[in-house]
Amino acid sequence: MEKPQLSSALSRLLIQSESEWYSEMDAQGKMPKWDALDSEFNEKAKKVLGYLEDVDVAKCDAYISTLPENEQESVKRGLLLKRQELEKKGINNNKTIEDSFYTELKLQVARWDNEKEKIKKMLWWDDVVKGLAKQNNTNATNSNSANKSSTADKVTPSAEFSTKGLAWFISPIALIDYMSEKNGGITVDMLRKVYTKADDKVLNMIANSINKHYTLFHLDTPLRLTHFFAQSLQEVGVKCRILESLDYPPANLIALFPYFKKHPDEAELYGRVKKNEANRHEADQVAIANRAYANNIGNGDVSSGDGWKFRGRGLFQLTGRGNYQDLTKWYEKTFKTKVDFVAQPDLILTKDYLVSSAVFFWLKSKLYQLADEGDKGEHVDSITKKINMYTTSYAERRAHFEKINKAKVFNSVSFK
Repeated sequence: MEKPQLSSALSRLLIQSESEWYSEMDAQGKMPKWDALDSEFNEKAKKVLGYLEDVDVAKCDAYISTLPENEQESVKRGLLLKRQELEKKGINNNKTIEDSFYTELKLQVARWDNEKEKIKKMLWWDDVVKGLAKQNNTNATNSNSANKSSTADKVTPSAEFSTKGLAWFISPIALIDYMSEKNGGITVDMLRKVYTKADDKVLNMIANSINKHYTLFHLDTPLRLTHFFAQSLQEVGVKCRILESLDYPPANLIALFPYFKKHPDEAELYGRVKKNEANRHEADQVAIANRAYANNIGNGDVSSGDGWKFRGRGLFQLTGRGNYQDLTKWYEKTFKTKVDFVAQPDLILTKDYLVSSAVFFWLKSKLYQLADEGDKGEHVDSITKKINMYTTSYAERRAHFEKINKAKVFNSVSFK
């Protein structure tokens, strides 16, 4: 193309994919793409029904094998009892059976089969392909029979549809990303270079929020953005996990939290013990949070449950009842809207408040002023000290900053 930059943008905006109005049909008139979903909708019900109606033990065993080991025996016994109950009701004699479990199984099987028949009736793509082929054939015949010298400029060009159902679509994520880029704000592509394994939906939430409030948030320069996201990357990781996980083994609990350093026996009791170790068990994350954060950051004691309720959330993993109370006050003062994050802490995980929870701390501690001081390791450390003074991750945060800064992720951002 004469405009390669436009060509590049269009290549991200336009994607080719199979139309929802097309489905491949096999020789029996079945739709393999939709039949592949049987396992999700009615395959298990069919297996159970096969056992109850025909005493097909193989189908019963196939269904039982899909269940967790600790449930298999009890479910198998339950199905045996149900089969005996249905025999008494005359299932072997083709009688009408009044049994809610049996009736629901039959309905579950029928619902999906009926749904596939509805889908088949709504598919129109092949009809259009055949219609266009017929029209093109008619046009070609008329053109050949006419006087070429007088009709050369009147020949109707062939119209074609993909016989495989392929159509061009505008990618909504790419469109939003492209529009953000045109406005000079941050984009999903930029954020993906920071959170390399994150969901696009979360990245889009972050980009939209900052692009809307960059001045208010003091996230209006490449340097400030680089510092902000370097710190966030350490808090939430490359997957941008915005809700804190406390799935730690005992050794990590002892190393990370003073409570468990003083109570190593409780670290062994509540921490995750691997499968190949004695007394293996999953981490009791509720018990861990309630102890790790008890009587700290505005939380009550262990029995209050504050540790779990106010565990880390958002891009900076805001933690503790005290911080949630302060966030509630700040948000009302800033946006003139009452939102109670103490009563509903999970609101922080939603699009309207995800970035605000981190920005609250960014502004409260005036971290943007520290960010403005420079791009050296000492400047990163000064921000880290404010966020988590006693963390052991100073070096990692410096490395995150260096990586983002060196890649010039936010250098093209200009909100002016």
